[in-house]
Amino acid sequence: PVYLETLRRGGLPLHGALIEIGGSGVILAGRSGEGKSTACRRLPHSWRVLGDDLCLVMRDGYGNYRAHPLPTWSTIRKGFESGRCRSEASVPLVAVFFLAQSPGDECRHLKKSAAAISMAGSALEVFRSIDFGFPNGEDASVKKALYHNAAAAALAIPAYRLRLSLTGLFWERIEEALEEGDWLLDKRRTGFQ
Repeated sequence: PVYLETLRRGGLPLHGALIEIGGSGVILAGRSGEGKSTACRRLPHSWRVLGDDLCLVMRDGYGNYRAHPLPTWSTIRKGFESGRCRSEASVPLVAVFFLAQSPGDECRHLKKSAAAISMAGSALEVFRSIDFGFPNGEDASVKKALYHNAAAAALAIPAYRLRLSLTGLFWERIEEALEEGDWLLDKRRTGFQ
């Protein structure tokens, strides 16, 4: 019911870790075993892990996207030290990074169409963790909302493919992408071409 209500309100559940840096949130999205929790354990102390597996992305009263971590069964089973979740937290969402394991670290900006498909896929993973057949049997409005919300989020939130290794400094690739994103945002605001 929480996930369906999230869809009805224009949001998405995403299978991803929520990280805070400098008061803003980034999501490290990926399938189980892709490296979300491992990446969270490797981040420097300036990064704060709010949740390492699941989050809700919602619009606030101003139309901006915010992310909220959700506890998972692994959090309850393993205790707070292993499965992290600060469910009381909410941060403005500035980017989503879709993880892929790799021998080296690399970050590439995703086109809006690829970002929408990736966000919809991540939301489907969340729903299918509860109901393997989702969205079969659901009302057409639920299916439409999922894809509409993923497309709207992809238009507003920068998304990246983050290839990360077990030994590299992948967070530096994230920081570079965020810095470049700020520069592009400033460029758009001032009309500079």
